[in-house]
Amino acid sequence: RGAFLERCHFVPTPALELGDAFVPALLSSWRTALPFLSVNASSGHIIAKRLDGRWPNIMSPESIFTSPQPLQAWPTPCDDAAPTGSLASRVVLLPLDETHCSAYQQVINAQRANASGVVFFQREATPLIDVHCSGVVECNTLVSIPATTIPHGPGAHLLSLLASSNELLFANFSHEVSNSMDFSIDAGGLLQEVGNIQYPSFLFYVCVGQFFDYRAQVMANLSALAAHAQPVSIFNHTVMDGPTNATVFVPSGNTEGSFTHAVVDLALGCEGAFDASCPAWDRILELTACCSSAAARE
Repeated sequence: RGAFLERCHFVPTPALELGDAFVPALLSSWRTALPFLSVNASSGHIIAKRLDGRWPNIMSPESIFTSPQPLQAWPTPCDDAAPTGSLASRVVLLPLDETHCSAYQQVINAQRANASGVVFFQREATPLIDVHCSGVVECNTLVSIPATTIPHGPGAHLLSLLASSNELLFANFSHEVSNSMDFSIDAGGLLQEVGNIQYPSFLFYVCVGQFFDYRAQVMANLSALAAHAQPVSIFNHTVMDGPTNATVFVPSGNTEGSFTHAVVDLALGCEGAFDASCPAWDRILELTACCSSAAARE
């Protein structure tokens, strides 16, 4: 842990206060999309950063809502016997209070009452945290409505507006492009993006460090092989949009420059220079080595 933290540098000064310097220019060129919730009220426009719920099958608000959604307070979120349809087509606004039941259970109860989504707001003086499932049963329960969390200030203000007036408030879910908040330098001394931090966890930075170590080791291994290895290209800068196949022929072990083993180097790249151009990371690869009957007899 200590060795890794020595590789990290934390700067509390806002980038905008650094003036016309290298770091602000770099962060402004590496843009990121941050999730927000906005509400138009008669008293003004309310906008709040948000952090979406995190469990295996939950969907983001943007993937479900294509228009602003009516917002409603719900005083009994732990009531698992709420009448079906009592919250039909409403996004419910709730303080994040898990005294009587978990936030996850409150989302399930809202889903049973036909709510279209849940917006939690944090307790006062509490940092923004995401709601998530716990255990096999919860994490395998189907959740068909989105859930998100916003800071205490905007949430408490919205709750007071709903309680004190007959005004119907509509919530809009969106992503706003903003400057990046971090960057990295790899083992080769090159600037690199950290990537999209999907929820507040230092784990993302740990993964970046592990990837840099892995890539440095791969490059060292390839450099050691370069002096005596015969490269055979399978794919090179190939855009894989669906199933992709390749057949290559390697030299026979009985020919000049024979070899005793083969090393396969697989790397998933990106079409552009920025992380936003990268495809989905998971791929299924099948590698089959075939010998001709003649080669097998030799």
